[in-house]
Amino acid sequence: MKTLVAFLLGTALVALPTTLMAQEKGGVINVATIGEPPTLDPMSSTADLVGIVTQHIFETLYTFDKKWNVTPLLAESLPEISADGKTYTIKLRTGIKFHDNTDMTSDDVVASLNRWTKIASRGKQVMLLEGDLGLANVDVFLGLTPRLTLADVLAGNCSLEEVVLDALQGFKVVPAASGIAQLAELDTLTHLGLVRAFGDLTTKLDVMVVDTAPGIAGSVLQFSQAAQQVLVVICDEPASLTDAYALIKILSRDHGVKQFRVLANQSRGRGLGQALVQRFERVASRFLSVELDYVGEIPEDPFLRRAIREQRPVVTAYPSCPAAMALKTLALRADMWPIAEGPRGNVEFFVERLIRRPSVRLEVVR
Repeated sequence: MKTLVAFLLGTALVALPTTLMAQEKGGVINVATIGEPPTLDPMSSTADLVGIVTQHIFETLYTFDKKWNVTPLLAESLPEISADGKTYTIKLRTGIKFHDNTDMTSDDVVASLNRWTKIASRGKQVMLLEGDLGLANVDVFLGLTPRLTLADVLAGNCSLEEVVLDALQGFKVVPAASGIAQLAELDTLTHLGLVRAFGDLTTKLDVMVVDTAPGIAGSVLQFSQAAQQVLVVICDEPASLTDAYALIKILSRDHGVKQFRVLANQSRGRGLGQALVQRFERVASRFLSVELDYVGEIPEDPFLRRAIREQRPVVTAYPSCPAAMALKTLALRADMWPIAEGPRGNVEFFVERLIRRPSVRLEVVR
């Protein structure tokens, strides 16, 4: 299959600028930026820095003119839209060449679109909360150096808004602190106050992911109870299965959480993760009144370990590796999980927004 240097940004096909064809090879260009982009593949990251750099490398179907109006670039004209608004017809310019001197055709547009649907970000505004309050490590994995953490918020030194960091990959991070015993031993009222504080954030969010500590510590139980969805990650090891069972048992018995999503991690072969979850479910259903929903498996992947050592998310560092593809599939499934229609009666993240949620819900049909 011919390799094409073409990418589609949303609905934009990008190709090497035609003016570069006449330029001599070689030389060095020095560009000052605010940091190093996590990737030069604009499909796999929504980070501003990626867009700033790659817009000078790749051309798109459409661009902006000097007045910021959308204008055709590789397309011949603006799209023709059907009466029902479901079909967009885009005519391409002729004579556009790729780096190998082949013509750009509609097949290239389709190939780029198919690639985008497989590896692109879903365009959600995402926040990651480090829920392991006493042994935080998310900032280390992402190569971040937080000036303030949740420890400063709880000490009254700053607001929660001031702690939020922007990761290069395009999502927001709320860092905890590492090595502070008091954070790992917060009382129930302090936990509840922290959960409520997120309702005052002015940041626009679609999804917040809470990465809790393993085990059944108070912070794990409080954060899990406050989440709309609980995802339990297991692997085929006795300690992992025992801890997961204990967590599900306590959350269902003492905190009213009855539905759990279960993800198999470090799977050593296709289908082994699902078999593991099925075995786990059979044991849990004998003794617990809970619903377990298998959501997928993450394969054992050397590229994942390499990405951790490089302090980069695997989905941007190695977007086509098995672990990255599995995580993207999980994200697609998670995007379809039902949204709570209102508060459940206990303390929840963003409960005020659930109360204000409009009754009408829009659905996108693909």
